[in-house]
Amino acid sequence: RILNGGFNTYTGSSLIPRSWTMVNFAGSDGKDTVTRKEGSASVKVTGAAGRTKTLTQTINLPGGKAGDLFNFSFWVKTSSLPSAGLCQAQVSFYNGTALAGSKLLKCPAGATYNWKQAKLNFAAPALYTKVVIKFTFSKSGGTVWWDLVSLIK
Repeated sequence: RILNGGFNTYTGSSLIPRSWTMVNFAGSDGKDTVTRKEGSASVKVTGAAGRTKTLTQTINLPGGKAGDLFNFSFWVKTSSLPSAGLCQAQVSFYNGTALAGSKLLKCPAGATYNWKQAKLNFAAPALYTKVVIKFTFSKSGGTVWWDLVSLIK
């Protein structure tokens, strides 16, 4: 299971949710206690030209088999997104350090919408020892909020 999938746990005044790694985040990104689906916080990401922002968590799952069934979902809200660029989540399976396969789930279509759930049911593509959840946002403007991430085997 994803640790801190509701983005409610932070260390001190950190804007980075515990158990997650953020890359290329700016001062306006991170913990948002005002706009959230449930719980005490969500993660807010603002678009910036030429900047790809990621939010990642690695989960060790030794003994994983090809064909294991998974349910992956998250809640997402957007405001003023341009059409170009990425807003997506990827579930990648690794056998040791080698990529064994991945599944991609894009944010729902639309420039602005209230909370929507994105979900995907799938079978693991190969033998695996760990799973990496990665959210990517590379739009030149707009804002996205993510909350209530779930990966159930």
